[in-house]
Amino acid sequence: MGIRATRVGKENFKTIFKLQAYQIVSLSKPAYRLDEDGRPEDYRNKPGFNICGTDAGYFETLAEAEAHIGQIAAQGYRDLYGFVVSERPLGHHTSGMRDISTRRYLKDGTLWQECTTSGVSHCDGKDMELGDTGFYGRDPGTIPFKEGDIVEVASDEFVELAIVWITPPTREQIWPIWDTLRGPLGDNTPYSYPDILDDHYVVAILNPLEADIFRIYTDQPQTVDVLPPSLPVPKRLAAKLRQALKQTKRSENPESFLPNPDNFIPF
Repeated sequence: MGIRATRVGKENFKTIFKLQAYQIVSLSKPAYRLDEDGRPEDYRNKPGFNICGTDAGYFETLAEAEAHIGQIAAQGYRDLYGFVVSERPLGHHTSGMRDISTRRYLKDGTLWQECTTSGVSHCDGKDMELGDTGFYGRDPGTIPFKEGDIVEVASDEFVELAIVWITPPTREQIWPIWDTLRGPLGDNTPYSYPDILDDHYVVAILNPLEADIFRIYTDQPQTVDVLPPSLPVPKRLAAKLRQALKQTKRSENPESFLPNPDNFIPF
């Protein structure tokens, strides 16, 4: 939820582009593993694999960062997982979410997904936004998955299998919320409003407790962090994920995950 703050337009500050390259670790044989060996405690037993990010450079322009991605991808490293380019303000101290924009690339250098909603709402010790922190919904063409699709959810350390339940809000879903918050004349500045945290999927995830006993829970990963499976998904695991989705739909209320004007403060 964004909170009203002083906004500084992008034309009034400089940014740099940080490139991180991610590689798969601890996989002698590529597979979605369920064992505990070598896992950080938070990820033990979850179906997935470890990754490790390395700073691969800082660039003045996105084009320069993407050119460097192409050079690395062309090397054909076997354990390469992908890339993330984070646009960050230059010469400012920020806290919390620090990115002006985020882009994720597949291991062949192809742009997979981007988020251009700024996450910087507290800067230089003040409630000051850098760029536009409002989320206005996604174009359906930028939402590649639908309910029931099996996906990967990537964090800085781990890639986890999940199954999609609810897709990110579209412009059609979000704009009525903005209209409500701005008032009948459209001239109110909302006190709180949809922001980068509203740009997410809702997925069901498995956490195996014993051999055939799974705890099922939901997660809301950022859209930019949800990718297609990069490895073959075993039939047994796919069946467990579909079962998890059915159970989630029976036990959870989808309305609690959807955008609602009541979640925000108009003025």
